[in-house]
Amino acid sequence: MIESLTGIADLFSSFPLPVLVLRDDGARLVVAFANEAFGTLAGLDAAGMENMSAALLQRVEGQPDPGPAIMRVMHQGSVLDIEVGLMRRGGRVSLRLVGQGLRTIDDIPIFLGVARDNGEFHKLAQARASSELMLSAVIGNIDLPMLMLSDDGRIVLVNPAMLRLIERPIDEIAGRHFSVLVPIDDWPALSPRFHEALQSDEESRRALRLLTGRGKPIHVEIQGKPVRQISGRRLRMLTCASLEDLLPGPRGSLSELPERAAADPSRPLIAGRLQLIGLNDVRTALGERWGQVRVQALAIAEGVIRRHLGAEDMLERTADDGFVIFFGELPEAEASVRAREIAQQIRNRLLGNSTASLEAQVESFAAEVEVADDGFDGGGIADVLLAKLAQRREESRQQVSRLLKNALQKATLDPIQVTQPEGYPIPFFIADLAHPWRDDIANALMSIADDLNVSFEADLVTLSVAMDWHRPGKRDATLIMPVRFENLMLPRLLDRYVEVSRNLPVELRRQLMFHLVQMPAGTAGSRISGMVQTLGPHCKGIAIELNGVDHVLDPLGTRVSVVSIDYELLGPLDGPGRARLQRLLRTYHLRKMRLLITKVPREEDAFRLASDGVDMVALAR
Repeated sequence: MIESLTGIADLFSSFPLPVLVLRDDGARLVVAFANEAFGTLAGLDAAGMENMSAALLQRVEGQPDPGPAIMRVMHQGSVLDIEVGLMRRGGRVSLRLVGQGLRTIDDIPIFLGVARDNGEFHKLAQARASSELMLSAVIGNIDLPMLMLSDDGRIVLVNPAMLRLIERPIDEIAGRHFSVLVPIDDWPALSPRFHEALQSDEESRRALRLLTGRGKPIHVEIQGKPVRQISGRRLRMLTCASLEDLLPGPRGSLSELPERAAADPSRPLIAGRLQLIGLNDVRTALGERWGQVRVQALAIAEGVIRRHLGAEDMLERTADDGFVIFFGELPEAEASVRAREIAQQIRNRLLGNSTASLEAQVESFAAEVEVADDGFDGGGIADVLLAKLAQRREESRQQVSRLLKNALQKATLDPIQVTQPEGYPIPFFIADLAHPWRDDIANALMSIADDLNVSFEADLVTLSVAMDWHRPGKRDATLIMPVRFENLMLPRLLDRYVEVSRNLPVELRRQLMFHLVQMPAGTAGSRISGMVQTLGPHCKGIAIELNGVDHVLDPLGTRVSVVSIDYELLGPLDGPGRARLQRLLRTYHLRKMRLLITKVPREEDAFRLASDGVDMVALAR
C-alpha cells in the first residue's frame, strides 16, 4: 500500500523519468496521473491527460495487449515489463513500460509505471532499466520508513512503513509539524539543529527518539536529504532506520572475532560474503545521482542482512559495496542457504522482482574457513576472511568442475515417471540423474552458491546424458528436460544451450520437452516469450514451471503445452486453497495446456488431485 494519488502526484510531478499512473474506472483503464516528463514524451500537456483513456497505449507485434495486461497486474499487485506503442504528434513511438500494480492508502488499485523511449535509448536499454528500477525502488521503497517535510517542517507526505514504525494513523500526523513526533523533553535541544537542516542543501544523519502512538519513544537513526522543488516548494526527505531492530540482531563489527576464536579453537569459523556487483551500468546511467542512490542502496542492503542475523552473528561493511558476515550458530550448509536467501531479498528490494538486467545482482557465498592462531594479526579481520572465502570458493569451483566432468562420462539417467493422478502411467518422464550423481551434484551446487556458470554446466550434463537414455524406435515417450530459467537469461549461455540442443539426434529432439524451472518472480512476459521462441524450434515443446498458484502467464503461443507447479506451493487444499487450484486449472485448460503437479509426497495426495481435474502428477523422490 502506498500514498494517495495526490501524494503520488506531488512526489513524481518533477521526477526526471516519465511516470504514468493508471486506474480502473469501471472496467475501463484511464490515466490517473502523468508527470511532465511523460507529457513531453507523449507530446501532450501532462495536466490535461487526467482521465484520458489508456487506449493511447497500443499493442506492438509479439507483445500482449497492454490494456488487459495492465488491468491484470493492477489487481494482482504483480510486476509488468512490456513494450507498447504510443501515438503522438509526429508519428508513433515505441516505449518500454516497467511498473507494478499497487494499492493507495485509500485502497484504490493503480498501476504505476516508468516509461522510456525504445528508439532513443536502445543502446543503453539494460543500463537504463537497471537504473530506473533501482532509483524507483530507493525513492518509493514501500518497506523503508519515509516522510517528506515542507520548508517550515510540516509533514506533507508519509508512507505506510513510517506509519507502522510509529504506530500512528495518517490523519494524526499529516499536515502537522515534525515536532509532534518527538518527545517534549527532547525537542528544545533538537529544534535548532532541525531548522538548520531544513534550510541546508547538505545531507544529514543523526540518532533521535520518536514518539509512538502508544506513548513509548523508540530510538531511530534519521537520514535527511534535500529534494528538488516540487510544485515550487522546497522539500526534505527523511528516511528512518529503527535502532530498536538492531538490538536482537548481530553484535556489530568483526572486532570480537579473534577473541572468540581464541576462546574456543575447536569451533569452526563459518563466514559469508555478500556483494553488490555488476553496477557499472547503473552508475553510468545515474551519473551524479549515483552517490546518493549508492548510500541508500547499501543502507537498505544492510538493513535486510541485519534482520536475518542472530545475536551470535557479526557483520561488517567493506569498501567494495560488500558485506562480510560471521555466522556464530549455523553450520556451513545452512549458512550457505541463509546467505543466498539474503542476497535474493536484497536484490528484490533494490531492483524489484523484475529481472531486467542480470548484470546487476547480489553475489553470495558462505563456507567454513580455517584461520591460524595468529592469522588475524597480519591485516584487517574482514580482509582475512575475504581472502579465505575466495580461496574456498576457488577450491569449490574446481571440485564441482571435476565432478561435472566425471558425471558427463559416467552418469546415467533415472527419469521420474509421470502418471495420471489415479496412478496410471503415461508416456512422460522427467529427466533426472541416477544416484549418486543426482545428490552429489545437488550438494556441490549448494556449496558454490549462486554461480550461474556452474549451474548451467550441470543442466548441460543432464541434457547430454539424455542421449544415452534415448534409443531410436525403442522409447515412444516424451522426456521433460528441466533447465533453470535464470541460467539462460545471459545471452552467451542461451546461445550455447541452443547450440548443444541443435546437435542432438533428430529423433531425441522430437521426444524432448524443455522444462523452464525456477523462474524468478516478476519475470517479464516478453522475456519468457523470447525464451520460448528461441528454444521452441529445437524440441517437441515447452513446459513452464509456475512460481505460485496465482501465477498467470501472458499468452505464449502453441509451443507451450504444459505448465507445472510444485505441490508445496498449492498450500492446504481446502476452502480457498482448492478454489485457487481450480481457477488455475480453468485458466490453463482454456489455453489447451495441461497441468503437471510435481514433488507430490504420497500416492494418496496424488489421488485426491484427480477430482479437481489435474492432468499429470510426479511423485517426490
